[in-house]
Amino acid sequence: GAITFYAVVPPSLQAQAYGSNLVVTWPVSADGYALETSTNLTGTNSWAPVTNVPAIVNFQNTVTNAISAGSRFYRLNKAP
Repeated sequence: GAITFYAVVPPSLQAQAYGSNLVVTWPVSADGYALETSTNLTGTNSWAPVTNVPAIVNFQNTVTNAISAGSRFYRLNKAP
């Protein structure tokens, strides 16, 4: 029989500034992914879960955070 390969593309995370807020969105189809945040990219254990419950807007999980001083990074992490 023929072998079929499927590429599993991770969901894309998008962020946009609106005034003093940062709105982070990702598809609701990204089942099992959690939004995490860090203030630096040097530490391997510096990622922490974002505790805001996402709102669903136009089939997108949407989290709004106030923009604060300093750098902040976001990622989607697949639950084990």
